[in-house]
Amino acid sequence: NTAQEVAYVVRDMSTTEGDDYIASSTGTLFFGAGDRSERILIPLIQDSIRESDESFTIELLGDFPSTEGNIYRRITVTIRDDDS
Repeated sequence: NTAQEVAYVVRDMSTTEGDDYIASSTGTLFFGAGDRSERILIPLIQDSIRESDESFTIELLGDFPSTEGNIYRRITVTIRDDDS
């Protein structure tokens, strides 16, 4: 295995970047040789506004081998309402 860079994009669904969380809309993950996972840290913004649960997506960009069946290209992140 060799090192690889994988670009990603963060997209609002029912959230608003800057109001609900802080993240750049694009980024890059760096996988070292043999690495099978990486971490994206996205700080949430706490407020006292009553809201329902809200979601955004993170999508990996690029070509991946079709033999890698355990690669999820897009995930949905749900922010559970804990505002009161």
